[in-house]
Amino acid sequence: MSRKHIVMVYKDFYPPVKGGIEFHIADIVKGLKDKFRFTVLVQSGKNTTQVEKTDGIEIIRASEFGRIQSAPLSASLVKYFRKLKPNIWHFHLPNPTAVIAYLSSFQTYGSLLVTYHSDIIRQKTLGCLYKPFSLIFLKKADAIIATSDAYAKSSDELKLFRNKTIAIPIGIDPPGFWQSMNVLAQVSEIKKKTEKPIILFIGKLRYYKGLHILIEAMKEIDAVLIIAGEGPMEKELKMIACKYDVLEKIVFEGEVSEERKWALLQSADIFCLPSTYRSEAYGICQIEAQLAGLPVVTTELGTGTSFVTIDKKTGYVIPPDDSKLLAKKIKKIIYDPLLKQKFGEAGRERAEKEFSLKLMLSRLEKVYNEL
Repeated sequence: MSRKHIVMVYKDFYPPVKGGIEFHIADIVKGLKDKFRFTVLVQSGKNTTQVEKTDGIEIIRASEFGRIQSAPLSASLVKYFRKLKPNIWHFHLPNPTAVIAYLSSFQTYGSLLVTYHSDIIRQKTLGCLYKPFSLIFLKKADAIIATSDAYAKSSDELKLFRNKTIAIPIGIDPPGFWQSMNVLAQVSEIKKKTEKPIILFIGKLRYYKGLHILIEAMKEIDAVLIIAGEGPMEKELKMIACKYDVLEKIVFEGEVSEERKWALLQSADIFCLPSTYRSEAYGICQIEAQLAGLPVVTTELGTGTSFVTIDKKTGYVIPPDDSKLLAKKIKKIIYDPLLKQKFGEAGRERAEKEFSLKLMLSRLEKVYNEL
């Protein structure tokens, strides 16, 4: 019996692009490639199309001629939507231009599955123009996956499709090398550099991450803040750090390797995700922090952030845009070893039980088989 053919559709893929959704898609195709045949359809970032096969997975990087507010513009996508005949199209949203290209192709072959990662928040003009296409697309979908029940209930668009929306939380496992000699040597090196507590943030330096609030909070915290990641906000964040006279407390690590990331996670005392907009739908980095035994301070956005971190059990969940309260909660954890240990152990237990990669893949496999 031939395996079902599934085409994953998103903007980018890992490698080389590092991001939560890119890692998520890579985990799915690698984890289920023995049970299903996968094609990954993304954009190349170049004016030529590139097709490759890696570890049994076909990757089509369609040509593009630019991006508008991070949305790729690719005329060749329509061609592939007409050419490919999979059993299942699995879209990861938001991806407005791919949705419009799919609708323009008048493709009717195969079931349509959507993982709805987040609403379009900041790009209001684009969002208004795109909304009619989004509603048509979601109406056509045979099933919709939300990454948490909280997001499914709070999204204005998903509320219209509750009858076919299911929640499958994103799951991850720590990599095999996370406690290798090389990683542990880096942990030792990081800890030698300071005797002060280490606060850690990992992620893209984007507007919705709320790092300006965390930097302001550092005025009241005697600790070191490590910011790992790169993005369009980097220069502005350094200027904010200068404004509040806390630049000497902050280490901007830039983009880090997976090894370095897990070294940082095992070196830190606390993880902070101070996001301010619903663009932060989940926060996979919180699960990584929990697996490393870190307490987490995050914000309540009506999304999955407070589903991953449970207030007063695995850390603190606070309102966004409040630097004083953020500082207070961080200090409460880093200066109370017993509380820090309690939150860290509860977080690790929750991550291993609720957010394992095996559990996520088994739930997704069931959906694939039912479509």
